[in-house]
Amino acid sequence: MASALFVPDIRDLVCDLLSPTSAANLAQTSWCFFRSSVRHLWGQNVVPLERLLVLLPGVALDEWFGLKVYPSAPLSSTYFNRFNLYAPHVKQLLSDFTWDPSSVPLHSLAGWPHIQTLAKLPRLVSLTISQTGGSGTGLSELFQLLISSSLLTVKMSSASWDQGSVRRFVGLVRACPELKSLSVVGSGKHIQEEQDEALESSFELVVPRNLETLELSASDLHPQFLTWIGRMPNLRELRLTDSFEPDLEAFEDDSFVALCELNVEPSTIESAIRVWEIPMVQALTSATIALRVGRDEFWAARMSEFLDLVRTRSPRLKKLSLVVLEAGNATFPVEWLSSINQLALDSLSIQGVPISGVHIFSQVARLWPGLISLNVCDTIATIDHLVQVASGLPRLAELSLKIAPDAVASLPVTRLPTKRTTNQRLTLRSTFGCVVGQPEVKWDLFARFLAGHWPNIKCVHACKIKERSGTLGRLNAQVAKYSQA
Repeated sequence: MASALFVPDIRDLVCDLLSPTSAANLAQTSWCFFRSSVRHLWGQNVVPLERLLVLLPGVALDEWFGLKVYPSAPLSSTYFNRFNLYAPHVKQLLSDFTWDPSSVPLHSLAGWPHIQTLAKLPRLVSLTISQTGGSGTGLSELFQLLISSSLLTVKMSSASWDQGSVRRFVGLVRACPELKSLSVVGSGKHIQEEQDEALESSFELVVPRNLETLELSASDLHPQFLTWIGRMPNLRELRLTDSFEPDLEAFEDDSFVALCELNVEPSTIESAIRVWEIPMVQALTSATIALRVGRDEFWAARMSEFLDLVRTRSPRLKKLSLVVLEAGNATFPVEWLSSINQLALDSLSIQGVPISGVHIFSQVARLWPGLISLNVCDTIATIDHLVQVASGLPRLAELSLKIAPDAVASLPVTRLPTKRTTNQRLTLRSTFGCVVGQPEVKWDLFARFLAGHWPNIKCVHACKIKERSGTLGRLNAQVAKYSQA
């Protein structure tokens, strides 16, 4: 107990060390000696001190969370656990509430007597304060301290401003006139508002003219709030998470004039159809639609109708992503793709449900031969199917699919292609249902096969391969070797 009297608040110690002279002296001092001295003072409690010492200019963490000193290269972009609270060069501030041992919980700063010294960082352009659970106690105060007119990107949870109202939301965009990207994730109740006569006038006063990307929870959005969003002249990307039930009266005919990317999660197929009756979808070039079909008995009967509506109402679509949630044993008939065959897609993603039918990849290649990105749940049963993909989609740069357990194991040498001439670089994201411990020669053949069809293959990302076995690492090393040959 007596020794505890000699241990000051480590946050105050960092505050004392943050003068330019102290920082310079620290950079010139043997870090090992300094660290051992600190360990002597704090014993095994050195880890929380290290988390705060990385706030010093020129101090960062290596990949093993060890402390490094870089006196000649002050940080200009860094995570919350390694930035200088008082340095004018800080441009990014990120706090993620994870179990990462290197992070500094914002709760540890809440209630700190010196919290006011956070002040306004003059060059701060990016701020993320997220919380996955618990209350937002103290976070609202911290958030208000960090708001700066220089901010271009803000990402936060509803808990970090104590379930703020629309009025507080309007105040945020007023305080950050240059804001380009804003994301507020969490319960949709943070955008609800009680009946207020001044609400409409507050919307009229502030219409963000520079905001380009907006992400919000869609559940129970105030209709006037949706109307206000539609008046933002440069809004290009809108992401509405959670179940979205559109109120058509909230959307004006001349709203969302710049919108080209929409990410939406309708609660039913009927809701999805209503979304595509809104004028804002007409100029879309990218659409991500997540459908919850578990409790929607009509989704299969009306899916073709919905896709036909997507084709006619959004003729400029280049990127289409369909995510089917709670699909159970449902399938996506390949015939449905003919409903959107007139769209000039270069990216197609169908997730959460397998595509049923024959010649799936040849159908895709026939409909969209210029496809650059393909992401499907289907399983490549044999290497011949992968050959079909390679030959039918010559521009393919990103491929995500599943590969059956025996596809690699049964790969014959005769299937190895000669080197093709293409400048396309491929990223293969795959679920390998392989058995770890298969003969190494098979992975070598598979690497040669991939490099032969895609000589500029960039990387193979895979799951269901035990990383500790080193299989994926060896595969990528072999792919790189043959690609550069």
